[in-house]
Amino acid sequence: GEKVRFFNDTYVLDTVKHSWTLYTSPSAPPPRAAHASTVHGNSLFVFGGEFASPRQTQFKHFRDLWSLNLPTMEWTQLSPPKGNAPAARSGARMLTVKNTLLIFGGFIDPAGRQTKYLNDLTILDLDAEILEWKKVVLPLGSLEPSPRSAFRWEQVPAVPPGPTP
Repeated sequence: GEKVRFFNDTYVLDTVKHSWTLYTSPSAPPPRAAHASTVHGNSLFVFGGEFASPRQTQFKHFRDLWSLNLPTMEWTQLSPPKGNAPAARSGARMLTVKNTLLIFGGFIDPAGRQTKYLNDLTILDLDAEILEWKKVVLPLGSLEPSPRSAFRWEQVPAVPPGPTP
């Protein structure tokens, strides 16, 4: 079979010059694919993803959280000391609402067996003095999205109710 490679490159696109710049950092996260990412303030956050052996006979899902300081281009691994981090996964989606990081969905495939899609939601308040993961638990019988992976998830500005012009 064909061999695969995973990367931990960080490229930045200059939209004026239409050119890419490669930044290297000794503190960059390990190579991965199918991770979740979002930009908030001056930081790019990366969570989870997967790594595979060159012939894809072994897989590893990550459950780590990284922050790239955009002005300095330096990576830092964040280790919230409290709460339960989301399970290791690939294909999750992440965004921020105000100063709260939200991670939803993705998939796991323990020991390369049956793939299990997820529909859990975990949040992290980025303004808290001590970072703490919190799993969102809905009331019994609540409507919730079905398990999913690799979907599009966007924050859409709220539209005030009322007639449209």
